[in-house]
Amino acid sequence: MEYNNNFAKSFEYMIKFGKAVEPGQEVFVSVTKTNDIVLAIRKAYFDMSPRTIKGNSKEKQKEEIDPKGKEDLFFAMADYFSKYFEKDSIDTQEQFDDWHKSICKLFLEGDDKVRGYNKLLTDSKKGNVHFGKAQKIVNMTFKYLYCFDDAKVYAHKFDFCHIALDSFILDWVYDKCLKEKYNGIKFTKYGKNSLPNWSNLEYSANGHIPQYKEIQEIIRNKIKDIEEYKGLTPFLAEFKIWYKMRKKMTIEIIKENEFEETHNMIARSCRASFPAFYPQGSIDYVIESLAPEKIKSRASWTHFYVVKDEGKIIGCGAIGPYWGSETESSFFTIFVDPDYQGKGIGRKIIETLEADEYALRAKRIEIPAGMVAIPFYKKMGYEHKNGELNFDDGHFAMEKFFDR
Repeated sequence: MEYNNNFAKSFEYMIKFGKAVEPGQEVFVSVTKTNDIVLAIRKAYFDMSPRTIKGNSKEKQKEEIDPKGKEDLFFAMADYFSKYFEKDSIDTQEQFDDWHKSICKLFLEGDDKVRGYNKLLTDSKKGNVHFGKAQKIVNMTFKYLYCFDDAKVYAHKFDFCHIALDSFILDWVYDKCLKEKYNGIKFTKYGKNSLPNWSNLEYSANGHIPQYKEIQEIIRNKIKDIEEYKGLTPFLAEFKIWYKMRKKMTIEIIKENEFEETHNMIARSCRASFPAFYPQGSIDYVIESLAPEKIKSRASWTHFYVVKDEGKIIGCGAIGPYWGSETESSFFTIFVDPDYQGKGIGRKIIETLEADEYALRAKRIEIPAGMVAIPFYKKMGYEHKNGELNFDDGHFAMEKFFDR
Protein backbone atom coordinates (compact mmCIF):
# COMPACT_ATOMS: atom_id res chain seq x y z
CA MET A 1 0.00 0.00 0.00
CA GLU A 2 1.31 3.45 -0.89
CA TYR A 3 2.23 6.04 1.71
CA ASN A 4 -0.79 8.24 2.49
CA ASN A 5 0.51 11.74 3.15
CA ASN A 6 -2.96 13.13 3.92
CA PHE A 7 -3.40 10.65 6.78
CA ALA A 8 -0.02 11.65 8.19
CA LYS A 9 -0.74 15.36 7.78
CA SER A 10 -4.13 15.13 9.51
CA PHE A 11 -2.54 13.36 12.49
CA GLU A 12 0.37 15.83 12.56
CA TYR A 13 -2.17 18.68 12.56
CA MET A 14 -3.92 17.15 15.58
CA ILE A 15 -0.78 16.64 17.68
CA LYS A 16 0.51 20.11 16.82
CA PHE A 17 -2.65 22.08 17.46
CA GLY A 18 -4.93 19.76 19.44
CA LYS A 19 -7.64 19.95 16.80
CA ALA A 20 -8.94 16.76 15.23
CA VAL A 21 -9.74 16.54 11.52
CA GLU A 22 -11.19 13.70 9.49
CA PRO A 23 -8.39 11.16 8.81
CA GLY A 24 -7.18 11.63 5.28
CA GLN A 25 -8.66 15.10 4.97
CA GLU A 26 -6.27 17.43 3.18
CA VAL A 27 -4.78 19.86 5.69
CA PHE A 28 -3.15 23.17 4.78
CA VAL A 29 -2.42 25.87 7.34
CA SER A 30 -1.63 29.36 6.12
CA VAL A 31 0.11 32.34 7.71
CA THR A 32 -2.52 34.58 6.11
CA LYS A 33 -5.68 32.87 7.39
CA THR A 34 -7.01 34.19 10.68
CA ASN A 35 -8.53 30.87 11.78
CA ASP A 36 -5.21 29.10 11.21
CA ILE A 37 -3.15 31.80 12.93
CA VAL A 38 -5.34 31.47 16.04
CA LEU A 39 -4.09 27.86 16.37
CA ALA A 40 -0.52 29.18 16.64
CA ILE A 41 -1.54 31.89 19.11
CA ARG A 42 -3.24 29.35 21.38
CA LYS A 43 -0.06 27.24 21.50
CA ALA A 44 2.05 30.34 22.14
CA TYR A 45 -0.32 31.31 24.95
CA PHE A 46 0.62 28.20 26.92
CA ASP A 47 4.32 28.88 26.27
CA MET A 48 3.62 32.17 28.06
CA SER A 49 2.82 30.10 31.22
CA PRO A 50 -0.52 31.77 32.06
CA ARG A 51 -0.95 29.72 35.24
CA THR A 52 1.94 31.63 36.84
CA ILE A 53 0.15 34.98 36.48
CA LYS A 54 -1.14 36.26 39.79
CA GLY A 55 -4.77 37.19 39.50
CA ASN A 56 -5.83 34.39 37.18
CA SER A 57 -8.87 32.94 38.90
CA LYS A 58 -9.84 29.30 38.70
CA GLU A 59 -12.45 30.28 36.12
CA LYS A 60 -9.91 32.09 33.94
CA GLN A 61 -7.54 29.14 34.17
CA LYS A 62 -10.24 26.81 32.84
CA GLU A 63 -10.82 28.11 29.35
CA GLU A 64 -14.02 26.15 28.82
CA ILE A 65 -15.77 28.19 31.53
CA ASP A 66 -15.30 31.71 30.16
CA PRO A 67 -13.36 31.69 26.90
CA LYS A 68 -15.03 34.52 25.01
CA GLY A 69 -12.95 37.52 26.05
CA LYS A 70 -9.72 35.61 25.58
CA GLU A 71 -10.79 34.19 22.22
CA ASP A 72 -11.88 37.64 21.02
CA LEU A 73 -8.41 38.90 21.88
CA PHE A 74 -6.75 35.97 20.12
CA PHE A 75 -8.76 36.59 16.95
CA ALA A 76 -7.93 40.31 17.04
CA MET A 77 -4.24 39.38 17.27
CA ALA A 78 -4.64 36.83 14.47
CA ASP A 79 -6.14 39.52 12.25
CA TYR A 80 -3.11 41.67 13.05
CA PHE A 81 -0.75 38.86 12.00
CA SER A 82 -2.75 38.15 8.84
CA LYS A 83 -2.52 41.77 7.71
CA TYR A 84 1.19 41.74 8.47
CA PHE A 85 1.79 38.82 6.09
CA GLU A 86 -0.64 39.92 3.38
CA LYS A 87 -0.68 43.71 3.35
CA ASP A 88 1.74 45.50 5.65
CA SER A 89 4.78 47.03 3.98
CA ILE A 90 7.59 46.60 6.50
CA ASP A 91 11.04 47.03 5.03
CA THR A 92 13.26 47.95 7.99
CA GLN A 93 14.02 46.68 11.49
CA GLU A 94 12.69 49.91 12.95
CA GLN A 95 9.35 49.48 11.18
CA PHE A 96 9.06 45.90 12.42
CA ASP A 97 9.97 46.94 15.97
CA ASP A 98 7.13 49.48 15.92
CA TRP A 99 4.71 46.85 14.59
CA HIS A 100 5.86 44.35 17.23
CA LYS A 101 5.39 46.87 20.03
CA SER A 102 1.87 47.66 18.82
CA ILE A 103 0.70 44.02 18.79
CA CYS A 104 2.19 43.47 22.25
CA LYS A 105 0.26 46.55 23.38
CA LEU A 106 -2.90 45.07 21.84
CA PHE A 107 -2.38 41.89 23.87
CA LEU A 108 -1.80 43.75 27.13
CA GLU A 109 -4.22 46.67 26.81
CA GLY A 110 -6.62 45.85 23.97
CA ASP A 111 -8.21 48.51 21.79
CA ASP A 112 -11.65 49.98 21.17
CA LYS A 113 -12.94 46.55 20.02
CA VAL A 114 -11.41 43.99 22.41
CA ARG A 115 -10.22 43.92 26.00
CA GLY A 116 -6.52 43.32 26.54
CA TYR A 117 -5.24 40.54 28.76
CA ASN A 118 -4.72 42.79 31.78
CA LYS A 119 -8.40 43.75 31.61
CA LEU A 120 -9.43 40.09 31.44
CA LEU A 121 -7.84 39.33 34.81
CA THR A 122 -9.82 39.39 38.04
CA ASP A 123 -10.60 42.93 39.21
CA SER A 124 -8.15 42.99 42.11
CA LYS A 125 -5.19 42.06 39.92
CA LYS A 126 -5.72 44.09 36.73
CA GLY A 127 -2.55 45.43 35.20
CA ASN A 128 -0.51 42.52 36.55
CA VAL A 129 1.07 41.28 33.30
CA HIS A 130 4.34 42.77 32.04
CA PHE A 131 5.70 43.21 28.54
CA GLY A 132 7.75 40.03 29.05
CA LYS A 133 4.62 37.90 28.79
CA ALA A 134 3.38 39.79 25.73
CA GLN A 135 6.65 39.33 23.83
CA LYS A 136 6.56 35.60 24.58
CA ILE A 137 3.15 35.02 23.03
CA VAL A 138 3.93 37.21 19.99
CA ASN A 139 7.41 35.82 19.33
CA MET A 140 6.39 32.19 19.88
CA THR A 141 3.45 32.71 17.50
CA PHE A 142 5.98 33.66 14.81
CA LYS A 143 7.93 30.46 15.52
CA TYR A 144 4.82 28.33 15.07
CA LEU A 145 3.83 30.27 11.94
CA TYR A 146 7.27 29.51 10.51
CA CYS A 147 6.17 25.85 10.52
CA PHE A 148 3.01 26.56 8.49
CA ASP A 149 2.60 25.15 5.00
CA ASP A 150 3.05 28.43 3.11
CA ALA A 151 5.68 30.02 5.41
CA LYS A 152 8.32 29.56 2.70
CA VAL A 153 6.37 31.85 0.37
CA TYR A 154 6.47 34.57 3.03
CA ALA A 155 10.02 33.85 4.27
CA HIS A 156 11.03 37.51 3.91
CA LYS A 157 8.38 38.44 6.49
CA PHE A 158 10.40 36.64 9.17
CA ASP A 159 13.64 38.55 8.45
CA PHE A 160 13.17 41.18 11.17
CA CYS A 161 11.48 38.94 13.77
CA HIS A 162 12.70 39.04 17.35
CA ILE A 163 14.04 36.22 19.50
CA ALA A 164 11.51 34.91 22.02
CA LEU A 165 13.06 35.68 25.38
CA ASP A 166 12.87 32.99 28.06
CA SER A 167 15.20 31.74 30.78
CA PHE A 168 17.36 29.78 28.30
CA ILE A 169 17.88 32.74 26.00
CA LEU A 170 18.54 35.15 28.87
CA ASP A 171 21.17 32.75 30.19
CA TRP A 172 22.79 32.83 26.74
CA VAL A 173 22.67 36.65 26.75
CA TYR A 174 24.43 36.68 30.11
CA ASP A 175 27.05 34.12 29.06
CA LYS A 176 27.83 35.67 25.68
CA CYS A 177 27.16 39.36 26.20
CA LEU A 178 27.12 40.46 29.84
CA LYS A 179 29.73 38.41 31.71
CA GLU A 180 32.30 41.17 31.39
CA LYS A 181 30.62 44.59 31.44
CA TYR A 182 27.67 46.32 29.79
CA ASN A 183 27.40 50.10 29.93
CA GLY A 184 30.08 50.11 32.60
CA ILE A 185 28.18 47.67 34.84
CA LYS A 186 29.52 44.23 35.81
CA PHE A 187 26.57 41.86 35.72
CA THR A 188 25.95 38.71 37.73
CA LYS A 189 23.85 35.72 36.79
CA TYR A 190 21.73 36.04 39.92
CA GLY A 191 21.23 38.87 42.39
CA LYS A 192 21.18 42.66 42.19
CA ASN A 193 22.95 43.26 38.86
CA SER A 194 21.25 40.48 36.93
CA LEU A 195 18.70 40.36 34.16
CA PRO A 196 15.04 40.22 35.25
CA ASN A 197 13.02 37.06 34.83
CA TRP A 198 11.72 37.04 31.26
CA SER A 199 8.10 37.34 32.42
CA ASN A 200 8.89 40.55 34.35
CA LEU A 201 10.64 42.37 31.52
CA GLU A 202 9.47 45.88 30.69
CA TYR A 203 9.71 47.25 27.15
CA SER A 204 12.70 49.55 27.70
CA ALA A 205 15.19 50.27 30.45
CA ASN A 206 14.68 52.89 33.14
CA GLY A 207 18.12 52.55 34.72
CA HIS A 208 21.20 50.44 34.08
CA ILE A 209 19.49 47.03 33.76
CA PRO A 210 18.63 46.30 30.09
CA GLN A 211 15.03 45.37 29.34
CA TYR A 212 13.35 43.85 26.29
CA LYS A 213 14.28 46.49 23.71
CA GLU A 214 17.91 46.68 24.81
CA ILE A 215 18.27 42.89 25.04
CA GLN A 216 17.07 42.46 21.45
CA GLU A 217 19.65 45.03 20.33
CA ILE A 218 22.38 43.26 22.32
CA ILE A 219 21.46 39.96 20.66
CA ARG A 220 21.45 41.42 17.13
CA ASN A 221 24.88 42.94 17.59
CA LYS A 222 26.37 39.81 19.15
CA ILE A 223 25.05 37.34 16.58
CA LYS A 224 26.85 39.25 13.81
CA ASP A 225 30.17 38.43 15.51
CA ILE A 226 29.62 34.71 16.08
CA GLU A 227 30.83 32.53 13.22
CA GLU A 228 28.28 29.80 13.93
CA TYR A 229 25.42 32.20 13.24
CA LYS A 230 26.87 34.04 10.26
CA GLY A 231 24.22 34.46 7.57
CA LEU A 232 21.36 33.81 10.01
CA THR A 233 18.87 36.35 11.27
CA PRO A 234 18.42 36.45 15.07
CA PHE A 235 15.05 34.71 14.57
CA LEU A 236 16.71 31.73 12.87
CA ALA A 237 19.77 31.74 15.13
CA GLU A 238 17.44 31.34 18.11
CA PHE A 239 16.44 27.86 16.93
CA LYS A 240 20.09 26.77 17.39
CA ILE A 241 20.73 28.83 20.53
CA TRP A 242 17.68 27.46 22.36
CA TYR A 243 18.62 23.88 21.49
CA LYS A 244 22.19 24.31 22.75
CA MET A 245 21.08 25.95 25.99
CA ARG A 246 18.45 23.25 26.54
CA LYS A 247 21.11 20.54 26.21
CA LYS A 248 23.07 22.07 29.10
CA MET A 249 20.48 20.69 31.52
CA THR A 250 21.13 17.58 33.55
CA ILE A 251 18.93 15.37 35.72
CA GLU A 252 20.44 13.32 38.54
CA ILE A 253 19.81 11.89 41.99
CA ILE A 254 19.67 14.55 44.70
CA LYS A 255 22.76 15.07 46.86
CA GLU A 256 23.00 15.62 50.61
CA ASN A 257 23.77 19.33 50.23
CA GLU A 258 20.85 20.01 47.87
CA PHE A 259 17.82 19.57 50.12
CA GLU A 260 17.52 23.24 51.03
CA GLU A 261 17.91 24.52 47.47
CA THR A 262 15.30 22.01 46.30
CA HIS A 263 12.91 23.16 49.04
CA ASN A 264 13.38 26.80 47.97
CA MET A 265 12.63 25.92 44.35
CA ILE A 266 9.48 24.05 45.42
CA ALA A 267 8.37 27.06 47.49
CA ARG A 268 8.76 29.37 44.47
CA SER A 269 6.78 26.97 42.32
CA CYS A 270 3.95 26.68 44.86
CA ARG A 271 3.68 30.44 45.34
CA ALA A 272 3.57 31.05 41.59
CA SER A 273 1.22 28.25 40.48
CA PHE A 274 -1.08 27.48 43.42
CA PRO A 275 -2.92 30.76 44.27
CA ALA A 276 -5.49 30.22 41.52
CA PHE A 277 -6.44 26.86 43.05
CA TYR A 278 -5.73 26.82 46.79
CA PRO A 279 -6.10 29.18 49.76
CA GLN A 280 -2.91 30.63 51.25
CA GLY A 281 -3.07 28.34 54.29
CA SER A 282 -2.99 25.26 52.07
CA ILE A 283 -0.06 26.63 50.08
CA ASP A 284 1.91 27.29 53.27
CA TYR A 285 1.10 23.76 54.47
CA VAL A 286 2.46 22.18 51.26
CA ILE A 287 5.65 24.25 51.44
CA GLU A 288 6.16 23.34 55.11
CA SER A 289 5.48 19.65 54.42
CA LEU A 290 8.38 19.70 51.95
CA ALA A 291 10.91 21.36 54.23
CA PRO A 292 14.57 20.31 53.70
CA GLU A 293 14.44 17.61 56.39
CA LYS A 294 11.23 16.18 54.86
CA ILE A 295 12.85 16.05 51.44
CA LYS A 296 15.84 14.29 52.99
CA SER A 297 13.51 11.73 54.56
CA ARG A 298 11.67 11.15 51.29
CA ALA A 299 14.93 10.76 49.40
CA SER A 300 15.93 7.98 51.82
CA TRP A 301 13.24 5.60 50.54
CA THR A 302 12.65 6.88 46.97
CA HIS A 303 14.80 7.67 43.98
CA PHE A 304 14.66 11.46 44.20
CA TYR A 305 15.82 13.34 41.08
CA VAL A 306 16.66 17.01 40.55
CA VAL A 307 16.91 18.84 37.23
CA LYS A 308 19.78 21.33 37.00
CA ASP A 309 20.55 24.16 34.64
CA GLU A 310 24.28 24.76 34.95
CA GLY A 311 24.13 23.59 38.56
CA LYS A 312 21.00 25.53 39.53
CA ILE A 313 18.12 23.26 40.63
CA ILE A 314 15.09 24.03 38.46
CA GLY A 315 12.92 20.95 38.95
CA CYS A 316 12.49 17.73 40.90
CA GLY A 317 10.57 14.48 41.07
CA ALA A 318 10.72 11.20 42.96
CA ILE A 319 9.55 7.62 42.49
CA GLY A 320 9.14 4.87 45.04
CA PRO A 321 7.09 1.75 45.80
CA TYR A 322 3.33 2.15 46.22
CA TRP A 323 2.81 1.18 49.87
CA GLY A 324 5.63 -1.38 49.69
CA SER A 325 4.33 -3.06 46.53
CA GLU A 326 6.80 -4.61 44.07
CA THR A 327 4.37 -4.33 41.14
CA GLU A 328 3.05 -0.82 41.75
CA SER A 329 4.93 2.46 42.18
CA SER A 330 4.17 6.09 42.92
CA PHE A 331 5.51 9.45 41.81
CA PHE A 332 6.08 12.17 44.38
CA THR A 333 7.21 15.77 44.69
CA ILE A 334 7.10 16.80 41.03
CA PHE A 335 7.79 20.53 40.74
CA VAL A 336 9.31 22.89 38.18
CA ASP A 337 10.74 26.33 38.87
CA PRO A 338 8.18 28.90 37.61
CA ASP A 339 10.80 30.56 35.38
CA TYR A 340 11.29 27.25 33.55
CA GLN A 341 7.69 26.09 33.20
CA GLY A 342 6.39 25.47 29.71
CA LYS A 343 9.80 24.36 28.39
CA GLY A 344 9.50 20.58 28.57
CA ILE A 345 11.10 20.22 32.02
CA GLY A 346 8.06 18.47 33.48
CA ARG A 347 8.02 16.05 30.57
CA LYS A 348 11.74 15.36 31.11
CA ILE A 349 11.06 14.58 34.77
CA ILE A 350 8.23 12.16 33.96
CA GLU A 351 10.28 10.43 31.25
CA THR A 352 13.17 10.00 33.69
CA LEU A 353 10.93 8.60 36.41
CA GLU A 354 9.26 6.21 33.96
CA ALA A 355 12.72 4.88 33.03
CA ASP A 356 13.69 4.30 36.67
CA GLU A 357 13.89 0.73 38.00
CA TYR A 358 10.89 1.33 40.29
CA ALA A 359 8.83 2.17 37.19
CA LEU A 360 10.18 -0.62 35.00
CA ARG A 361 9.07 -3.29 37.48
CA ALA A 362 5.61 -1.73 37.96
CA LYS A 363 2.41 -2.61 36.14
CA ARG A 364 0.74 0.51 37.54
CA ILE A 365 2.03 3.92 38.60
CA GLU A 366 -0.02 6.29 40.74
CA ILE A 367 0.43 10.03 41.15
CA PRO A 368 -1.06 12.15 43.96
CA ALA A 369 -1.75 15.09 41.64
CA GLY A 370 -2.40 18.67 42.58
CA MET A 371 -5.27 20.36 40.78
CA VAL A 372 -2.94 22.58 38.74
CA ALA A 373 -1.06 19.57 37.31
CA ILE A 374 -4.00 17.40 36.17
CA PRO A 375 -4.00 18.59 32.50
CA PHE A 376 -0.24 17.96 32.26
CA TYR A 377 -0.49 14.44 33.67
CA LYS A 378 -3.31 13.64 31.27
CA LYS A 379 -1.05 14.66 28.39
CA MET A 380 1.49 12.20 29.76
CA GLY A 381 -1.05 9.36 29.65
CA TYR A 382 -2.32 9.36 33.24
CA GLU A 383 -6.04 9.19 34.08
CA HIS A 384 -8.09 9.55 37.24
CA LYS A 385 -7.83 6.42 39.38
CA ASN A 386 -10.60 3.94 38.63
CA GLY A 387 -12.06 6.57 36.26
CA GLU A 388 -13.27 8.62 39.23
CA LEU A 389 -12.29 11.89 40.90
CA ASN A 390 -10.52 10.51 43.98
CA PHE A 391 -9.69 13.51 46.18
CA ASP A 392 -7.70 12.79 49.31
CA ASP A 393 -5.46 15.00 51.47
CA GLY A 394 -5.41 17.80 48.90
CA HIS A 395 -4.61 15.59 45.91
CA PHE A 396 -6.36 13.73 43.11
CA ALA A 397 -5.20 10.16 42.57
CA MET A 398 -4.17 9.52 38.96
CA GLU A 399 -2.78 6.35 37.45
CA LYS A 400 -1.24 4.78 34.36
CA PHE A 401 -1.01 1.08 33.52
CA PHE A 402 1.93 -0.62 31.82
CA ASP A 403 2.02 -3.94 30.00
CA ARG A 404 5.10 -5.49 31.63
